[in-house]
Amino acid sequence: MKRFLAVAAALAAADAHAAPLDDAINCANYATIDAVCREQKDPSDPLLGKLKTAAGVLHGRSIRIGAQAGVSKEAVGALATVANDKMTNEMSRKCDNIKVLRDQFEGTCRPVMDQAYKDTLMMIDEIMKGKGR
Repeated sequence: MKRFLAVAAALAAADAHAAPLDDAINCANYATIDAVCREQKDPSDPLLGKLKTAAGVLHGRSIRIGAQAGVSKEAVGALATVANDKMTNEMSRKCDNIKVLRDQFEGTCRPVMDQAYKDTLMMIDEIMKGKGR
């Protein structure tokens, strides 16, 4: 009940920003689940590092979008938990059915995931240039 109230409050506060926040949370969760499923299937998958980096960046981005909408970090976390539960339930809590999520989120989330990874690489490059390396 407490989580439901937090989610309801977050949705009410973020009404104008609901779509961007919803998209950010969904893409962050999708990136996480995609990484977990790929790692279970093949621990040496060359995309794992990229996916894990993108997932972390996207979770941070969803918190920032929530803050801009006046939603607390805790409420964004509650929303992310609800979205994650929904996604894992759609997959029957197994990665065998990841295709369901890929069909739903790949088109909108993959470009965001790729951009998050590129942004991270550019930031690392700038940091290294600043250190004279």
